[in-house]
Amino acid sequence: MQTAGLGKPEGRAVLEIGGLRGLEAVSAALAKVKGGEEAGEPLRTATEALTAMGLADFVQVDLTIVRGLAYYTGIGSSCSTAPRNCAPSAVAGAMTIS
Repeated sequence: MQTAGLGKPEGRAVLEIGGLRGLEAVSAALAKVKGGEEAGEPLRTATEALTAMGLADFVQVDLTIVRGLAYYTGIGSSCSTAPRNCAPSAVAGAMTIS
């Protein structure tokens, strides 16, 4: 992170982001990092679009979920047929990887 010009406070903020849940928490953490607000724009845009479609009750932002060891450059998604507090009975997902 030092090579990228990040000091200790910025490095802590970057590491903090990977354990966050909720768009507000993610946005607040990104605001602490140079370029973070811009980096979070696709996630905000996707969340706003889903909300506009009436799907807000079915959307959760959770950065603790990682699928595989690929390098992700976009938004990942997964869907479940189970109620929120139950183990999923079926899961489907998509990742943007480049």
